[in-house]
Amino acid sequence: MNYRALDDLFSLVHERGDTTKYTVAVSVLEIYNEQCRDLLADQGGHKIEILATGRAGQNTPDAIMHEVWKGSPTVTHTVVSRNSMV
Repeated sequence: MNYRALDDLFSLVHERGDTTKYTVAVSVLEIYNEQCRDLLADQGGHKIEILATGRAGQNTPDAIMHEVWKGSPTVTHTVVSRNSMV
């Protein structure tokens, strides 16, 4: 997980908090041997499909999203344990 990017994101959310309300959610995916697994799934990493979309690139509509906020326990420590996160 890119903690620096999340820190910047939360700083922007705080700066704009007077005019706009934001919700930040993350998904944690593992891509290995051309297979994508959702690491937040109850089944412990069930396979999900990556769909190609127009200008947006790729989409994983079946991925579980976990709401996060600054100061909350990180998803990487509470839900999954991996050597590297992106």
